[in-house]
Amino acid sequence: MSAGIRTECAGCGARLHANNLTGLCAECKPIARNRRLTGQPTDTTNPIPYRRAITTITDLLGGRIIHTEEQLA
Repeated sequence: MSAGIRTECAGCGARLHANNLTGLCAECKPIARNRRLTGQPTDTTNPIPYRRAITTITDLLGGRIIHTEEQLA
């Protein structure tokens, strides 16, 4: 990669305007900012598995999972 100004968003690969100095598009900027402020890792190469994410959200909201992949009798 050259040391010049990026022409594609570092987050999603969208094309950037020539005056964009951050290297992120308008949609990716708040996502990156929120990750920094909440202390979440910025490396998204190893995302959380879907089942773990659903279980964590359910626990945080105080609910319970009422459907699994198994057929209920």
